[in-house]
Amino acid sequence: MQLISFKESECRRKEWSYDYIYERGQNEWQFLFFEMLELESYDDKVKWRMKFLEFLKEDTDKNIVHAPYRNLAFLQKFLDVDPHIYINVSKIILQKKNYNDFMLSIYFGLLFYEREFSPEKVYSYFETEKVLLWIYIFLLSMKKMYILIFMEIISGIL
Repeated sequence: MQLISFKESECRRKEWSYDYIYERGQNEWQFLFFEMLELESYDDKVKWRMKFLEFLKEDTDKNIVHAPYRNLAFLQKFLDVDPHIYINVSKIILQKKNYNDFMLSIYFGLLFYEREFSPEKVYSYFETEKVLLWIYIFLLSMKKMYILIFMEIISGIL
């Protein structure tokens, strides 16, 4: 019987857990896996960053219509391997508007929530890219649609 190191054991455990969740196709579970994933080595961060970006590019979320917000704060752990991780992730998420606007709101909802991220912190993530402007425009348009629908409902009641 071959003994393996603790580090190799941890690596295998992460791989097995990810494969197990991935095979079940549960989009929310997959996201939570990445959110909770503990990474110490640079190589691990590079590897799991790539897997997260691959996960985001999939359309397994095309039929989701109800889900809690997804907190992108965990992207902090990838900043040393990708200083533009927030920009790169946001560009992928913005593509989801082609098939499910709802996903944009659950990913970006907390990113613009001041108790979670200060405006200065958000700006620092996006200062080299104008993708931030498109996210703001999208969120404002979503709120406008909500307000318009709400106003229509209220006008019918009054």
